[in-house]
Amino acid sequence: MAKSHVNGDTFYSIAKRYGTTVDNLKSLNPKVDPSSLQIGYKLVVSGLKATYHTVVKGDTVSALAKKYGSTIIQVKEWNKLDSNYTIQNGQKLRVK
Repeated sequence: MAKSHVNGDTFYSIAKRYGTTVDNLKSLNPKVDPSSLQIGYKLVVSGLKATYHTVVKGDTVSALAKKYGSTIIQVKEWNKLDSNYTIQNGQKLRVK
């Protein structure tokens, strides 16, 4: 899957958004110079597999982030959580 580059994107911000590493993005896009990204340029991000978790009683965003090797900020952004990181039983969350 290819995603268009937008103003302000960096390999770091793209990697963070898709739950991967800069090195992985570089390996998926070997002909791209990370220091000269252009707006609208398409980067390959396929092969990046998201992981989802269905919330059960007692789950917290911080515990899920730790369990799946993510950060609470990533989990919040991926799932558009409110500033209190509110989650509900039965809710399906992207955790990686």
